[in-house]
Amino acid sequence: QQPLESVNDATMKKESAEEMMRTLREKSVAEETARRIEQRLQEVKSEAAAERQRHVEEKTRLEKEKREALESLNDARRTAESEQQRHGQETTRLVSEKRAAEEKARRIEQRLRDVESQNEAERQRHAEEKTKLEKEKTEAEE
Repeated sequence: QQPLESVNDATMKKESAEEMMRTLREKSVAEETARRIEQRLQEVKSEAAAERQRHVEEKTRLEKEKREALESLNDARRTAESEQQRHGQETTRLVSEKRAAEEKARRIEQRLRDVESQNEAERQRHAEEKTKLEKEKTEAEE
């Protein structure tokens, strides 16, 4: 009886030891798997953080470009408005100068007509005077 129990005990102890070794191996494999998963998780977290950083930098860069573009647009708008105002003032000045020149030309034309009229009146008077003097001369010669 005792040797049978002893064999049974030894068999049970052997099976128990094998079970324990299997469990230890499984635990070791599970721990290694967990370690690799944790390592990959840290890599993914690091990649995600780097990606977020790139997105923040890209957003900042785009916001700066947008701000610069808007400033450039506003500068162009102000320049255009200033140019438009300057051209408006220049146009007003030129129109005023044109009117003044036209008025001066009208006054000159009027003076010219007056002078021509006076010259014609003088010629007429001279012609009449000449005719009168020639008549007097002719009468005096007779």
